[in-house]
Amino acid sequence: MMNVKSIPKNMNQLLPINDEVQEQWQSIVELLASLLDVKVALINRLYNGELENMIVNEAGLEYYNVSGLGVLKDCQIYCERVISEDDFFEITNADKDDIWKHSIGAKKGLITYLGCPIHNPDGELYGTLCLLDNRKKVFKPEVREMMLKMAKIIEDHLILIQSSNTDYITGFYNRKTLSSLVDGPSGVGTYTTAMLIDIDMFEIYNNHFGRIGGDRMLKQVTDIIRDSIDNKAEPFRYSGDEFFVLFEGISYDQTKKLAELIRMRIAEETRVTVSIGVAEVDAKQTVRELFIKTDKTLFNAKNNAGNIVMAS
Repeated sequence: MMNVKSIPKNMNQLLPINDEVQEQWQSIVELLASLLDVKVALINRLYNGELENMIVNEAGLEYYNVSGLGVLKDCQIYCERVISEDDFFEITNADKDDIWKHSIGAKKGLITYLGCPIHNPDGELYGTLCLLDNRKKVFKPEVREMMLKMAKIIEDHLILIQSSNTDYITGFYNRKTLSSLVDGPSGVGTYTTAMLIDIDMFEIYNNHFGRIGGDRMLKQVTDIIRDSIDNKAEPFRYSGDEFFVLFEGISYDQTKKLAELIRMRIAEETRVTVSIGVAEVDAKQTVRELFIKTDKTLFNAKNNAGNIVMAS
């Protein structure tokens, strides 16, 4: 099994691709397929440890369905090598290769492959841009250059998408992004716990030190939150002084200890205190139900004079 790089599972789910961007990406794969005379050109994204076929050229739908998923293991898909090495990967003739002749692509009759990585704004992998054909081909260097330019266009789109879904002061995902989760129909997925953090009496602090001073304090608080959590957590700025954090792969007890650490650090390192509500995920819950559960716990913390962690 290949050593697939650590994947930020949720980030790609939190970057909503609107219709306009999808149309532009569709134009990219149609152009590549036409100019390079290949059967399939497609854009994949990493999604919960699998690759999702996001965009496929029209003719390529004979071979691949949009939203078809492939698990990243046991060399079952060509793109696994692109992901594992974060680099171009090319197969000239899979029929002549003991490993790749058993791949999903080869079983579909697609024996030639060229793929390149696509990156998120933070440099982590978003997915792949790839070409497949049923004839033996050797791609010229100019083809790689063209694919790099197309991948750069996709990455520029991702930068714009992320900037519109990120709070400019804290760098956390904004309320719009959280709302897409909270108001969506999907369950909590791989999340295990959550916490809601509220700065105590922040309105008084803001009135005393002004908006600029308030923004500085927000930055201090969120820097401590960011420094205290790892890359398996998704932080959101829910409102002016409230922050919702979704955790993955961390237990309820660990989350409570982490919340207490955050509370203590903020009390010791800044001029404000925070109240924190912690909740454990029920696998049958939606994100909305989890948020409401965490909000109720925070409400109880605020009613206990603040500067406290309470768990549901």
